[in-house]
Amino acid sequence: MEMLGESHKIQKVLLKPNYNSLDTSIRIHVEQQIQQPTALIIVGLESVKRLDKLQIFINQIRDEFRKPHPFLMEIWVNEEVL
Repeated sequence: MEMLGESHKIQKVLLKPNYNSLDTSIRIHVEQQIQQPTALIIVGLESVKRLDKLQIFINQIRDEFRKPHPFLMEIWVNEEVL
């Protein structure tokens, strides 16, 4: 985790190749923080080994994702992932 903004609590989450659940990764990250972030920037999606399964999972839960995570999320991807 890297703090990118002091006043807005913008944090960066780097996904590792063995991640298979974005929800779990974010929940663990947020639980480790003293304050809930204002926004998360999620990077490293291109390095995930089972990207196809992760993308399907993200698409299936995208509407439910906002309930437990009421902050902004920006997922950075390269052109290959896009």
